[in-house]
Amino acid sequence: MSPPLTAIFGIPPATPIVGRDGKAVNVEGTEDNPIVLSGVTSAQLDDFLAFFFKSELPDAEKCLDPTPDRSEEIGVNLLTVGCLWDIKEAKSHAKQLLEGLKLPPLRILQLAREFAVYEWVEAAVKELIPMCSTAKGTFNSDDVLKLGPTTLSILFQAKCAIEYERQCIAYVAPKLPPHDTLNYGDCSNHQSCEHAWKDAWWLHVAKRILHPGNPMPLKDIGAHLHGLNIRGMTQKCHDEAVNQWTANVFEEESLVASAVAGVLRFHKACQLS
Repeated sequence: MSPPLTAIFGIPPATPIVGRDGKAVNVEGTEDNPIVLSGVTSAQLDDFLAFFFKSELPDAEKCLDPTPDRSEEIGVNLLTVGCLWDIKEAKSHAKQLLEGLKLPPLRILQLAREFAVYEWVEAAVKELIPMCSTAKGTFNSDDVLKLGPTTLSILFQAKCAIEYERQCIAYVAPKLPPHDTLNYGDCSNHQSCEHAWKDAWWLHVAKRILHPGNPMPLKDIGAHLHGLNIRGMTQKCHDEAVNQWTANVFEEESLVASAVAGVLRFHKACQLS
C-alpha cells in the first residue's frame, strides 16, 4: 500500500471531542462529517475502490473487466488516483488497460503528459509526425488545444525537416561511380547505365519518396532498388549503385529521435511547474 493510502486508511474512527465550552467539536471521520479527499471525484474513487477491493465490492467485476464504452474512463480514473496517491498497482493496471485500447496517438500523448507516463511518448510522436500537414488539415481546433503549442511546434518542425531531406534526396538521382573508378571490371556502355539509372530513379524511387499520402521510408529504398529490373543497365552497375546507396546515412531517424527527446523534455518540465 502507498504511504498516502496507508495514512488515509490508518485514520482512527472519530470519537466525540468536547471543547473548552463543554460542547462537542465537529470533527472529520463521522457519517455526518466524512473525511474530504481533495482532488478525487466520487467516480474516480468508486473505480479505484472496485479495483482495490476486487471482488469485495458489487461493481468490482465492471472495473476489472470493463465494457468497452467505460474502459478508457476507468483507466483514466485509476491512473488519476494511482498517481495522486502513489499506488503502483493501480497505475500498472491502468496503463495495461489503456494500452490495450489502442487509443489514438494524440490522446495517448495527452495522457502521457498529464500523468507523466514517459514510455508512451516515443510511439505516439512517431505516429503523429507523419500526420502533421497543413494541406490535409489533420488537426482540428480541439486537437491543437490538447497537444498545446509547444508539442505542436516540435512535431511540425520535425515533419518540415524530414520533408526537406526527402525533397533533396528525390530531386537528383545518386551518381554512379565514374567509369575509370569502377572496382568490378569494365562496363561495356557506362553512359547507357547512367541514363537508365536516372530514369529508374525518378520513375520508381523519387515519386515514392515524395508521395503525399504514403511516402516510402528512406531506410526501405535500398531493398526497393535491389528488387528493380532496370532496362539498359548492367547487373554489375546496378549492384554497385545499390551498394553505394545503402552506405548512406539519413537524417530522418535522428530527426524523429530529436522530436521525441524534445517532447519528453517538455513533459518533464510540465511536472516540475
